[in-house]
Amino acid sequence: TREQQLQAETNSLQEQVEQVRMDIDELRKQLEGDEEGRGMFERARSQIEQTIEGLEVQADTLKKALSTAERANEQMQEENRTSADRCRETADKVYALMDSLRLNQVELKKLEAENAIKDKKVLSLERQTQNLQAKISMECDAKVLAEQERKEAEQEAIVLKKKNKKIE
Repeated sequence: TREQQLQAETNSLQEQVEQVRMDIDELRKQLEGDEEGRGMFERARSQIEQTIEGLEVQADTLKKALSTAERANEQMQEENRTSADRCRETADKVYALMDSLRLNQVELKKLEAENAIKDKKVLSLERQTQNLQAKISMECDAKVLAEQERKEAEQEAIVLKKKNKKIE
């Protein structure tokens, strides 16, 4: 990953800085040591000083690169933490929605059972209503028939009274 690559670069840069320091120490020891070849020593010293300056510039550059790599690493770690937090929040929301769904499904089953009971009751009441309507219809028909029979009986009674009067 990018983080591991930055860590590897950081380690490599630290090793290079160590090597540069060792080279500087070695060159300084050479500067202090050799009295015989002063001319050569001065030239070598001049070269060494230039090399030291170059190495110091290189060390500064490596330190800046190391600092940049460390900042990039910190930024990546912060992004990872932020991403992990968002994932946890999303997971929490998903679990909450799943719980809500389960509760809604239980409520739905409960309501469906209640509706089934109500449907049975409605069907029973409809049958009872049909039976009562049939009974009422039969009673009305019987009443109408009784009324007709009563009227017929009254008419017969009137006719019989008239016959009785004639006979008298």
